[in-house]
Amino acid sequence: MDKNLPALSPITEVSNETSMTASEVEPSTTKMFSQILITLQEMNKCLAAMAFRTAKTDRKRSCLSHPRIVAHCTTHL
Repeated sequence: MDKNLPALSPITEVSNETSMTASEVEPSTTKMFSQILITLQEMNKCLAAMAFRTAKTDRKRSCLSHPRIVAHCTTHL
């Protein structure tokens, strides 16, 4: 152990100053996370619809690895 480093306390206090409420978050951050959520929901709908259609027509293949699903849903990224 390096003698030049200060000794660490076994108990670390966490400041309440770092916690934020939803109203304190920057609007741009809230908007960004909202857009990410919307994009993920759209991708989920896309995957579900494509997997359902693919499963109906081709039950022998894995739905999620089907080239049509991969090509269609990766355009949303």
